Formats: sequence, structure tokens, C-alpha cells
Amino acid sequence: MQQDQFIQEMVDKVNQTLGRSAIKRSDVKHVIVEAKRVRKQKGVFGLIGYASAIPKNYFSEQESEKLKNSRHWEPFMNGVLNLMVEEGVLSKMESKMMKSKI
Repeated sequence: MQQDQFIQEMVDKVNQTLGRSAIKRSDVKHVIVEAKRVRKQKGVFGLIGYASAIPKNYFSEQESEKLKNSRHWEPFMNGVLNLMVEEGVLSKMESKMMKSKI
């Protein structure tokens, strides 16, 4: 339940920041399922490549920059990494390493 609440809050804040309905909960859930598949098939480096391409599927370059400059960016990224740990996509150590890069 807490996971669903986080996802809905993230979707709402992203859409509010961009001023349009850019993503839905189902999009986020699809990304998680796909991330699991990529991790199994291609490992961590494949997952990093997949993750870096995600924004291009949903946002324009300007929208991506707007999100990155938003006060919500860091808390969302930390939340997404925590979600990936909960879902078994990343280990806690991998998540900590990625958090240090944000």
C-alpha cells in the first residue's frame, strides 16, 4: 500500500510540475517490470542503460530539464531507488552507490 501511495504521489507531482498528464501509475509499474527483466538479462550495466533511456520515452528534453530542476527531483529519485530495492531490482548497496551519483 505504501508503495502504491508513493507511486501515485510521484505521478501527481510529475504531472503537476509539467502541467500535463505525462505519466500514469501503470507507466511506472511497467517500468518496474521491464527493469526486472533487463536486470536479469543484461545485469547492472544493462539496467543503467535502460534507466537512462526512460525519460526519453515519456518527456521532451525541456520537460526532463524542468523535472531535474524541480525541488521534487532528489526525493523522487531516492524514492524510486528505494522502490527498486523493494522490488528486488537493485541491492541496497547498488542503491546507495546510485544515490551518491544523484
